[in-house]
Amino acid sequence: MRTNSEEGLEILTKKVNLCETVRKILGQPQGDNFIQSSNAICQCFPRISKLSATSGFKSFEKGVLSPADSNDVDQVVGVQKCMNESGFQTFNDRDKVKKTLQSKAKPKVLIIEGPEINEDRYSKLMAIIKSCKPGSFCTDMQIQETIQNLFTPYMAEIGRQFREGLFVPWVPLLENLLSISSDFNTAAQNIGSPFLGFKSRYDYATQTSCVELGSCDGPAVSSFFKQVGDMVNNIQLIYKMRVPDTASNLLTTYIKEAQDANTAAEELPDEQASADLFRGGEIQTVQDLFKFIPTVDRTFLLQRKIGWIVDFYAGYSAENRDLVFSTFSSLVNVSSSSSAAIEQELNIKERPENDDLLQQIIMMKTVMKRDLYDHLSAMKQAFKRYDDLIAKSSFGPGKSGVVMEPSAISYQRWTKVPKMAMPCSKQTTKTFNKSGFTKTFSFTEYSKCMVEGATAYYPKLQIPYLRLTL
Repeated sequence: MRTNSEEGLEILTKKVNLCETVRKILGQPQGDNFIQSSNAICQCFPRISKLSATSGFKSFEKGVLSPADSNDVDQVVGVQKCMNESGFQTFNDRDKVKKTLQSKAKPKVLIIEGPEINEDRYSKLMAIIKSCKPGSFCTDMQIQETIQNLFTPYMAEIGRQFREGLFVPWVPLLENLLSISSDFNTAAQNIGSPFLGFKSRYDYATQTSCVELGSCDGPAVSSFFKQVGDMVNNIQLIYKMRVPDTASNLLTTYIKEAQDANTAAEELPDEQASADLFRGGEIQTVQDLFKFIPTVDRTFLLQRKIGWIVDFYAGYSAENRDLVFSTFSSLVNVSSSSSAAIEQELNIKERPENDDLLQQIIMMKTVMKRDLYDHLSAMKQAFKRYDDLIAKSSFGPGKSGVVMEPSAISYQRWTKVPKMAMPCSKQTTKTFNKSGFTKTFSFTEYSKCMVEGATAYYPKLQIPYLRLTL
């Protein structure tokens, strides 16, 4: 400061190099470190909090894929780059969240992860969405390249889970239904001829021998013919049973479709199909990305077909098995029953003419065991095999089949400014006296101070996934 006879006391200031001042206050290497990161700390870091209040930030972290959010998302990218280049690392809890997601997988529940959409992938998708509007040709947008780059790292695992969880088990399910149907129809066809021969014996015995001899009114003989008559009426229906050829033909078709789906499990759509999804406005959220996987749609359609055919066989079994089961049980009981009461009742010693009727009864029991038992047993076993197979599958009455639910789980990202020494400033006002002159002057003073650490959060990223309940 100096005196001036006209103006009194004059305060003299000098310019100082701000960076040198920072180095002097903080010391080294803290001074240089702060200077290098000052833009990130003072400009970019506060900007993250402001961006978090924008609609684009909030929409993006919810997994919405909207061009309207592009500007806010681009700003987030710039801020994150600013922080990273200044040495402030981005942290996340992705591994923890992925473990939580995979813990949802159970023996009958598959968790199939899709591609994460970070800001870079978001920008590529937004460029396509902006150009692929209804009625447009979506040309020169590198759609196929974008989709392949997005999904290729995931398709081997996606294909594996669909194969192992669905297509591989579906083929033997359908093949077994077809095999059971063939066995059932064969047994029903094979029982026809011996049954008609058996029925002739029954008709002759009841309509001729019983009438001529008058020996069928006793409780033992009449009970035998009553049971056999009921069996004849039942087998009259049973031997005409057939699983319709249309059902067997559908099984053959669905087996081929399941095998084809297994082969094509890792396929991606062609460019036209991808463009149609964009043009149709079907890509709105990260969950919609599964629409780019043909296996998902193919599985949905095929499982509906399989569900229908399994329901048919379950209904066919429920409608017919009781008749077959009860008839088979009756055949076993009658054919293995003792003939002692019948022999006593026919009294061959005193009425030798009844011997022919007794031999007819014995022969009928023999025919039941020899010619009818195996075929009727095969039909009974076919229904049991139907029921057991369907009970162990994901299909059938009261079951939902395969339920596919697209969803997403998010993980957090953040950056930290640690507790550190920074140059702090304060405004100081001081009164100066010299040679009888007085002057008050305000100026900025700098000092070293410790600033507590702080955390800023970037938008959460979504992990899309399919939950398949088998």
